[in-house]
Amino acid sequence: MLLCGNKVYNKNNNNRDNDNDNFTEDLSNLGFNLLLTFDRDKKSYVLKTDKKSWHYKSKSEYWKSKVFKYQFRLTDTEIIDLYNPGKVLDVENRMVRELNLYKHNIRLSGNVIRMSGLPNTATILISSLSGLNKIRSEFRKNLGAVKDVDSYENILGIKAVPISYQSENKNERFLKNLFFTDVKVKHHLKSALNKINNWGWKKNKNDKYYLPGVKEPHLLLIMESYNNNKFIDLPGGKRKPGEDCFNCMRRELYEETFYNFKAKDKIYKTFDIDYMKFFVILKKN
Repeated sequence: MLLCGNKVYNKNNNNRDNDNDNFTEDLSNLGFNLLLTFDRDKKSYVLKTDKKSWHYKSKSEYWKSKVFKYQFRLTDTEIIDLYNPGKVLDVENRMVRELNLYKHNIRLSGNVIRMSGLPNTATILISSLSGLNKIRSEFRKNLGAVKDVDSYENILGIKAVPISYQSENKNERFLKNLFFTDVKVKHHLKSALNKINNWGWKKNKNDKYYLPGVKEPHLLLIMESYNNNKFIDLPGGKRKPGEDCFNCMRRELYEETFYNFKAKDKIYKTFDIDYMKFFVILKKN
């Protein structure tokens, strides 16, 4: 176990992590994609190579791959305050600085997300059709640059979708028909659509959703491809170490659509589902 901050383990200590060949003295051996998790027994963050099954040709190759670990010990005071989101961000930022993790792609494990109280984010961006078409136009201009974004998803395009559905049960079929191709609706979009009343919408006498003050509202969706499948989803993604939910939302929205959240845009509402914070944003034209 590589030592960082306060000393935690010595290479010659007797512990199960030294019974294999996974020890490394060099953080660069972890690679570009890292996973940050938390060991409650050792009161330590553990940074290791992020193993993703689709990177490997077989399950055997996946399980035989090495997982290097880099341990960052917290003090007792930090442990006491760990459930304070502000304190968590301070600790995460210090870790990033001390380990110089700025050029790594770091995924936070589920236990880190739950422990911190700072979830990942998704954006429900609502505007008129003309307002969203401006974003689509800019996206097409920058489409080549999207491929340079460090992500496992390949963004194929974005679409403005009218949101005056007759019923929530028709949402998925309605959306698939709009894309004129075989697409799957991803989990976070499904969750948001199934809880569409959380968006702050109202229903008129014809059982259609509307938002007071927004004429013919449309929703911005992305289409992405990986594992030889096409998916539609809301812009969004995983929080990075030291990043609060608002800045995570802004970064992910830009990375996937090239749209920068502006001061005049209104955060109409937020709500949480399954450790994901949804930002309902009204974009001003």
